[in-house]
Amino acid sequence: MQPQDELKFVLTDYVDYVFARDFVQAHKITGRTIHFSPVSSVLPPEILAEWLLKDGLRVKLSLQLHKLLNLR
Repeated sequence: MQPQDELKFVLTDYVDYVFARDFVQAHKITGRTIHFSPVSSVLPPEILAEWLLKDGLRVKLSLQLHKLLNLR
């Protein structure tokens, strides 16, 4: 990976979240943008936000704006 590269984890449940969280921490991924994006049909963004805040992860919560606006 190059310094300008970003990572995106698409999450469906808590198991996915734990994998992504542990991956980021185990590999000491810093100095780059990391996105955690919920599959909104199965993981409400509010729930993912709670997990991120509870664990203090410095990642971006990325939402699929086109789905929130019903623009599929």
